[in-house]
Parts: sequence; C-alpha cells; structure tokens
Amino acid sequence: MSFIDKEKERIKYNYQGLILFGFLFFYFITVQSDITRHKVIFGSGIEAEPLSFITYPLILGIVILIMYLNSHLFWIKEQGKKVFILRKYDIIPIDRKEIYTAKFKIIIEYVIKYIIYSIFTYILALVFNSYKEINLLKNSIEIIEVSLLALIVLAIVLFINILQDKKTKKEI
Repeated sequence: MSFIDKEKERIKYNYQGLILFGFLFFYFITVQSDITRHKVIFGSGIEAEPLSFITYPLILGIVILIMYLNSHLFWIKEQGKKVFILRKYDIIPIDRKEIYTAKFKIIIEYVIKYIIYSIFTYILALVFNSYKEINLLKNSIEIIEVSLLALIVLAIVLFINILQDKKTKKEI
C-alpha cells in the first residue's frame, strides 16, 4: 500500500464527500435561480446574455474544500490540541517531497472532481431548463479562471504548510 493510499484511508471517514456534494447542491440551486431570473428578465424583451458559470457557491466550495482537506491531511488532534502531522512522519523514511506530493494529490483530486461535477451541474441545469443563451468561449474562460483560482489557493496553502513545517521543526 502506497503512502497516498494510506493517507486516503486515514481521512476516509471524514466529511469531504458530504462537503463536496453539499456545495454542488448549493451551486445547483444558485444556477437554477439565475436561470429563472434570466428567463423572467429576458421574457420582458431585454436582450439575453449567457449565464455565468462562476457563482459564489462555486468559489466558496473550492476554497472551503481545500481548507477542509488541508486541515485533515496536515493537522491531527492530540490531547486536545491541534498538532502539525508532519512531525509524526519525522521517524518514517519518506522524503518530504513525497509526503507533500501525496497529500496535495488528494486535495487536487477532490478539487478537480468538484469542478467537473460543477460543469455537469451547470450543463444539466441549462439543458433541463431549455436555456439557449450559451457562450462556450465565455464558459471556457470562466472554467480556466476557476481552475486558476484553485491553483492560487493551493499555492497559498502549500506555502503556509511549508512555513508551519519549518516553524514546528524549530520548536522541537
């Protein structure tokens, strides 16, 4: 069993799937209400605009999912205190790069799932509501923007974890 499989097993019973699908549901409700609002506005004779892929639940979902997974992958509760878990791996003969790579692969996997599921949710909402104002170029650019946002948040989290790793190493 590889290190990444052990990490997935360690956080298996947490609520990242529930968070993912909870935000997907929240995203669906937001897209559905935007479609309804647009249909009412455009039904009154105003020129139709394509519906934006990016909504607050999508952005909030990415940020919270990354923070939640980071918390469960890099922190552990011991004796009532949160402890940086990489100190526990000091005695294991695994390279830091391999540890960070495995943990961030798990986070990236969930973020990619969330973005892909959001795309499907968006498309299904448009199709089921017969919403014909679709701009593939705008939507593609928005998907790239969301992916860049996720990468920026991941980079910030990685930087914070590296700082925390150095700080806790000095304390020992």
